[in-house]
Amino acid sequence: MVRGSKQMTEYELVWVDENAKYYDLEGALLNYGPRSEKKFGFGVKDAFTFGKGTHVELYVAKKELKRVGAEGRAFFMNPANLKRVLDICKTARDEITAQAKIAAKTDLSQLSSDEFRKESDFYGSKIGTIFTCYAATIPYAVAEIERELTTFLLSKKVDAAHALSVLTTPETRFVFSEENPLFKPFNQTIEKEDGTIDRSAVENPAFREEKADETERNRLIAELKPPEDILHAAEVLRTLAEERMKMRFAWLLGLYVNELFLAELKRRFGISKTDLRKYVGAELDALMLSGQKLDAKRLQEREKGLAKILVGSEIDSIEGSKAQEFLDETIKPASQVRELVGVVASRGRAVGKVILLSYTNPGEHGAKISKMEHGQILVTQMTHPDIVIACKKAGAIVTDEGGMLSHAAIVSRELGIPCVVGTKAATAVLKDGDVVEVNAFDGTVKKLR
Repeated sequence: MVRGSKQMTEYELVWVDENAKYYDLEGALLNYGPRSEKKFGFGVKDAFTFGKGTHVELYVAKKELKRVGAEGRAFFMNPANLKRVLDICKTARDEITAQAKIAAKTDLSQLSSDEFRKESDFYGSKIGTIFTCYAATIPYAVAEIERELTTFLLSKKVDAAHALSVLTTPETRFVFSEENPLFKPFNQTIEKEDGTIDRSAVENPAFREEKADETERNRLIAELKPPEDILHAAEVLRTLAEERMKMRFAWLLGLYVNELFLAELKRRFGISKTDLRKYVGAELDALMLSGQKLDAKRLQEREKGLAKILVGSEIDSIEGSKAQEFLDETIKPASQVRELVGVVASRGRAVGKVILLSYTNPGEHGAKISKMEHGQILVTQMTHPDIVIACKKAGAIVTDEGGMLSHAAIVSRELGIPCVVGTKAATAVLKDGDVVEVNAFDGTVKKLR
């Protein structure tokens, strides 16, 4: 992408996340781009992040999604590469979990300036490593594999959506421990100025694992007699789905405990956590090394937004009102349609009123979930652990993002409720109170009124 070019590149929203810190914007691009390419051999070269308030958005050029999908297929269809990725991901999980436990037990106020800076950098590197693993296993990297598996199933004249769901369901069932602090919205706890972490999060696992019943999967494999490459394709999707769920919780734990470092920076330099979230990485380094602070005017301008743009391996920045203008010029509003189409993650059909839980306004989640009625249709960009309670109340789940590897796909199958993922525009088209029909047999979501 070249700014100012008459031929604008088309971008697709890949995810929206909460608990935004501006110093994460560049790191996210590095993880999806150069770091992923260095570690695994493929990564995006044209993307941007946009942060404002308490959320961040990642957009990737559509041509890049296609290219990385092809490279991801070539990579993951090699069994040795799949094993290598799973080993690297497990190591990253173990390391950030161990480091989170150490940090939670460390009195950061007793560290010297140099010790604190080194500890902060080391901890940040562990978060970066697991984020790179998570980025390399994102659904678009295996989209071609998912399509090939679907094409095979369609040729067998079976219910392709159901068969795809069965074949790609992880061998592990996740039983969540909802009393764990990770299931609470970040904005209600640690994002508050006086908010602090509940250190029990590092001692009490967020979930336990149980062996899934694979009777139906084994029966289907015996019936379909898939060739080795198709069987491996299913294995790629199911093992990465399981690993991504585990990484998600390890990563969340890492981010949760990372608030201790932000609180310590606040104590040492007298800067609010709200303002510290507006610093980028180099500015935090300068703060820790020499006490250099951003002035009030710069911070005020940052409230209007910040964009980080990746072209090749170089990253550019736009901030303030110009960042919002860049986003508005680059991303066009979704067309208002009455029917959305996505991927069936869990079969079924449901009709109900929409409850919209958007990560552009995560501060609304707690109040909305407490008032949510059973059977409402949960519409969101992607499901996170902090809205699992909403998932349990929902009559169906509809997401903008994701595929068979997504959190929503796994959770909906375990709850036995209909789910359509990857609609791309559900949160833009639907609003609270809309009555919709979710047909999780053909992957459609129809607005009735």
